Amino acid sequence: MLTLRRAVNLHHPTTLINCKKDIEIMKKMRMLLCMAAAGLMLGGCVSQKKYAELDAKYQSMQQEYQSTRESLVECNANGKSMEEIIRQARKENADLKEAYNSLKKSLDQSIYGSSANISKLVDEINASNKYIKQLVEAKSKSDSLNMVLTNNLTRRQHALQDRKLRNQLTRHGDTEQDRQNHKGLQRL
Repeated sequence: MLTLRRAVNLHHPTTLINCKKDIEIMKKMRMLLCMAAAGLMLGGCVSQKKYAELDAKYQSMQQEYQSTRESLVECNANGKSMEEIIRQARKENADLKEAYNSLKKSLDQSIYGSSANISKLVDEINASNKYIKQLVEAKSKSDSLNMVLTNNLTRRQHALQDRKLRNQLTRHGDTEQDRQNHKGLQRL
């Protein structure tokens, strides 16, 4: 069962946070690869079996690096599309407010200018207000769905990252210190 790890903030989409974490993971992977390469160079000759193991580990890390890089590109694309949705929603909200103010001004002029059309204008304004409320509710539902989709995507990415890290730890024989480090990483 997936759990919610972060609160959604419309001004800073969680996908951008995930992208930053992906970059940090990639930096750590690069450092591990460099350390492994330095260890191989300093260690001198290695047996064919040891070389094959290290090469397999290197290939595995390369694949994980590539998938993390692809995930980063996807996160950046998702972040940009969310920003575009938010920008459009704000523009639509501003347009609706402008229309509302225009109708209100028209109503004020009608009330003070002539009282014959007051009931007709009131009906039009009520209809406009009802329409605006429907649009706002529809937009609110749309935003809620977008937040749910973003949360689900974020949870899936975290679950996948956790699963990969657990698999990596079990493959390399994790120690008590590794488990504590893993718990510390999960809290971050």
